[in-house]
Amino acid sequence: VYDLALSPENSAQLFLATQQGLFQSLDGGRNWKRPLDWPQKEPVEFVAFLSFDRSLLLMGTERELFFSKDDGHSFESGFSLSPRTEEESDVFEFEEEVVSFAVRFSSAAYSSKHSSLWVGTSEGVYESRDAGVTWAKLSESGLEDKRIDDLAYSEKSGTLFAATPRGVFHFHPAKKSWQRIEAGLAHAPVSLALQISGSGEEKLLIAAGNSIYEWALPQPGMESPSFFVPSPERIELFKKLISLEPNAREI
Repeated sequence: VYDLALSPENSAQLFLATQQGLFQSLDGGRNWKRPLDWPQKEPVEFVAFLSFDRSLLLMGTERELFFSKDDGHSFESGFSLSPRTEEESDVFEFEEEVVSFAVRFSSAAYSSKHSSLWVGTSEGVYESRDAGVTWAKLSESGLEDKRIDDLAYSEKSGTLFAATPRGVFHFHPAKKSWQRIEAGLAHAPVSLALQISGSGEEKLLIAAGNSIYEWALPQPGMESPSFFVPSPERIELFKKLISLEPNAREI
């Protein structure tokens, strides 16, 4: 099981994204069946009801997004990833077996106040500002690993978060850059969720390893910490300076 979606209009209706396809329940999860218009058994990575349109169901397979406006009775393709050529794919050999890791979808997040959607892939994040009609790839500046394992969006602060093998990052739209959250994680994060307490404090919950971590989001009005992303030229200069440093034996 990869994901679960609960209908905002009917609490007895659920959709389940699994490795063996999409399943639907009309009785609160006691019985499950495949939607009539989606009999395929290919893996479904995520499924969600979009709150800016209460009747719109989003579903993502490994390589394509689908939308349903009639509770899963029919699906329309909304966005697909272009297949890589053999030269572009990451290909690895394991004991004479060739395995190719092509770009694929992994997760999704959305804004209930705006018609905005974000989808995570193994090659970065794509954004739609018009409810999935058109898409554009977000900048990768500051993102230390392009593989996105999960996404979460804070309506309160207007911040997009991404879980990657190198940690959790949040996006700065004005600077078009990502910044790592120093949350003291002992393992790579795999799942994100947002929680708002009764006092209005918002926390980002991070699942990593055997633990759940809490990271308190800055309150509105608080100044965000500034950060500096060096240019590729400065990084190369820094590497050269390090190479000129004497080692311990020479000192």
